[in-house]
Amino acid sequence: MSGPRDRRWSWLDLRLVPVAAAVWVVTLVSALLTPGVLLVLAGAASLAAVLLVPRRGAAGAMVLLAVLAAVATTATVAAVRGAARAASPLAEVAGGRTVEVVLEVDGDPLRVAGVGPPRLVLDVTVTALDGTAVADTASDGTAFADGTGTVALSAGAVLFAPAQDWDGVLPGEVVRTRVAVATVPATEGVVARLSARGPPEPVEGPSRLQRAAGSVRDGLAAAAGRVLDAPADGLLPGLVVGDTRGLDPVLEEDFRRAGLSHLTAVSGANDS
Repeated sequence: MSGPRDRRWSWLDLRLVPVAAAVWVVTLVSALLTPGVLLVLAGAASLAAVLLVPRRGAAGAMVLLAVLAAVATTATVAAVRGAARAASPLAEVAGGRTVEVVLEVDGDPLRVAGVGPPRLVLDVTVTALDGTAVADTASDGTAFADGTGTVALSAGAVLFAPAQDWDGVLPGEVVRTRVAVATVPATEGVVARLSARGPPEPVEGPSRLQRAAGSVRDGLAAAAGRVLDAPADGLLPGLVVGDTRGLDPVLEEDFRRAGLSHLTAVSGANDS
């Protein structure tokens, strides 16, 4: 005779699904809305939640309250981030202007596939901007320089740079360089797109941990190059430590089309 039925997994709680869906939807549409509209949305959701509190004992009321709270929180965060992005001094100089900046490298340089000289793309945070490039806008729309010295800021950006000059930079390294600043859609989640117009001038080196990690990556890439033929020599570091600097662009595109690009995203732990 069989024992009592184990009912621990005989039900499925989906109450958090609407909350997660609300967060995803607001996050997706927030890139298309202004900070003011997002704040109105957050206020409307908060007001609706307050009006619903007296009826929280009704069926489904708690789930609806959670959804409204998620909408209000997500919209508020998106509005604050959008306002900060629009008010950034880096956004003021966007439009193809060339300025001098100090930036911190946030991740490993990645090679950009394409014709011409090899190029890299890097995630960076701009921490200082030449004050003479910061412009105000007059009533007739004319931009004019009014700053002096250096403007401190913290603005996320993506940097495109020639591999010849930038291949050796490490995450955590702070450098000074000249860049052309271009605007980007809000959907990209950064303030601007930068294009290097000169080599990096070191300001502050990476931490010891980042230097050690860089040595490990370089050593593995060198060892793979000695014992393996192409394109395996560039694939192995990607699978082991996520170093895709030497990955063949054609092979990288094949991985992407096959849905296997995650194998070289961080480490080889998911290749088991």
